[in-house]
Amino acid sequence: MRLTRFAINQPTVVTLFFFAIALFGLIGYFTMGVNIYPNVQFPVVAVTAAYPGASPEEIERLIVRPIEDQLQNVRHV
Repeated sequence: MRLTRFAINQPTVVTLFFFAIALFGLIGYFTMGVNIYPNVQFPVVAVTAAYPGASPEEIERLIVRPIEDQLQNVRHV
């Protein structure tokens, strides 16, 4: 309630405050570094395993689960 009363009684201060925020926003917008294609490197790990002739259940039990269990011990993965 006090803020509303202040804004009604002091419109010049509120207007100057608005323009100050808009000015800081414009300065930030034009000075912020923006690149369409930034050079970002995402850490990626790819594990490929083949077991010809095995069923999906066998592959999961014999290959996938042991690999997942070992990868749980690796930090930041």
